[in-house]
Amino acid sequence: MGRTLLQGGNVMKTSFPIQCCQPRTILEVASCQAQYFHAFLPRAADCKDPVERMKLIVACFVSSQILTSANFMKPLNPILGETLQVDFSDGSKAYLEQTCHHPPITSFKLDSPQGLYDFWGFTEFGVKFGYNRMFLLSKGQLTLKFQDGSLFDIGLSENKVTNVFWGDMRHELLNTQTFVDTKNNLRATIQYGPSERVGVPSDYFEGCLEKFDPAQPDKEGQVLSNITGSWVGFCDFDKVRYWDINSCSKLSMSAPVTLLKSDSRNRPDRIALAAKDITLAQAEKIRLEETQRRERKLREAKHGVKGH
Repeated sequence: MGRTLLQGGNVMKTSFPIQCCQPRTILEVASCQAQYFHAFLPRAADCKDPVERMKLIVACFVSSQILTSANFMKPLNPILGETLQVDFSDGSKAYLEQTCHHPPITSFKLDSPQGLYDFWGFTEFGVKFGYNRMFLLSKGQLTLKFQDGSLFDIGLSENKVTNVFWGDMRHELLNTQTFVDTKNNLRATIQYGPSERVGVPSDYFEGCLEKFDPAQPDKEGQVLSNITGSWVGFCDFDKVRYWDINSCSKLSMSAPVTLLKSDSRNRPDRIALAAKDITLAQAEKIRLEETQRRERKLREAKHGVKGH
């Protein structure tokens, strides 16, 4: 890691020792973000007021942040073509696939019970290091659709992990996250850890829900509601609580009866790591990485396309 950083290399291409990893892949960790959907999105699907619907959507995705936090043991990188299927206890089903290796891109689709809503898109992750800290950069496209045809663009937040090499590790959210209702010209923007605020905890956020002019997206809109909260605990709109971690239960997750051969849970390095056989897990991890590099060279030789 140190040599790669000093040489200006891409740490996303650095092979981690298996003992630095947890026995789950990035696909498995990412799928956990849907465990609170049942508390918000069915209500949003039934809601006729677009402002109230937007409030429920924002609360839903803000609450999802805590579900993947504190994963300080690195998840295993998915292999190109690796898949994951998840059955949630409310009847929702999620499908994920690693559709690009470098840069790492995950594509996904979530089907809700009774078709109340659909959620799909892709995310791409990058890493940038600073002094004893790491920034997790994410971009992509996330779309939420309801039965009435309403579409919502769901923005992504930025993440920082401090004390990477020494000290107690901390996970923080940074900058802004934006949600857009393209049908009703509504926009909600959240600022995580606003620097101008003094005396508030680092998990504090604030923002507003506004009516905006799509022809002038950079211009401030008409504020309809003020948003405040803590991404580790609650989300309020005009001091009315829409999410409280103490009263929100998580959906349980399970594997379908039949798994595809490409499913993350079939990876031999993951199975060995879960069994605490570090020697076998490391050997299988190296074997999978070498196979992936060899197949990538064959694709490049055939198609002349790099990065996939």
